[in-house]
This record gives sequence, C-alpha cells and structure tokens, in this order.
Amino acid sequence: MQYSLEGLSMDKTQGYVAAHLEYAGAPADIFTFEAMSTIYEHSMGAPRKINRIAVECLKRGADTLALPIDIDLVK
Repeated sequence: MQYSLEGLSMDKTQGYVAAHLEYAGAPADIFTFEAMSTIYEHSMGAPRKINRIAVECLKRGADTLALPIDIDLVK
C-alpha cells in the first residue's frame, strides 16, 4: 500500500501555526506575513518542516528579542 500526502496550502499553514501559537498562549501575529510565506515556501507545506522552521525562528527570536519574527530572521 502506498500513500502520498500533499503539503498544506499557504492558508492552512498559517492556520496550523496560529493554532499551535494559540495553544501555547502566544499571540497569533508573532510571524509577519512575509515570514509565514517564507516558512511555507521552505517547508513546502509539510507539517514537520513547518514545525522545525517555526521553532527555530521562535528560539532565535527569543534570543535576540525580535518581535515580530520577520523574513530576515526566517532566512
């Protein structure tokens, strides 16, 4: 049996990240639109990749006190 899962769309990626942020008690607008677009492009909508990129961005944002997280921090 073979399965092929499609990545999330840009809208679903934004919702996915927003839901995780809400669950963690963080504001949903921590990432700028451009940052989310870049996360989407680099992850190809794959949830595991989205998680890895977003968590790394949150760590770096916390280290540098960068809020909101912008495209430069994502890159």
